[in-house]
Amino acid sequence: MGVVLAFLGVAVAYGLVMAVLMRLAKRARRRGIASSAVSVFDEIWHPAAYEPQQEVRVQQERRAPSRAPGDPLWLRRSPDDPA
Repeated sequence: MGVVLAFLGVAVAYGLVMAVLMRLAKRARRRGIASSAVSVFDEIWHPAAYEPQQEVRVQQERRAPSRAPGDPLWLRRSPDDPA
């Protein structure tokens, strides 16, 4: 009986740990910080997924070029771009 209770205790503890980790992963994905934490593991075990993710991150951080002083108005990139 003691062995069964010990096994059940370990199984419940394992389940609780996994539930907490799943909740933390969901929260990290929602906040957008999951990619930096997961990229370390992707770089080691799945390089084919790491390289495109890095390119996506670089493209997200890239800023649109600003207008030159002599550019015509029809080259305006967005309505927020000053004339």
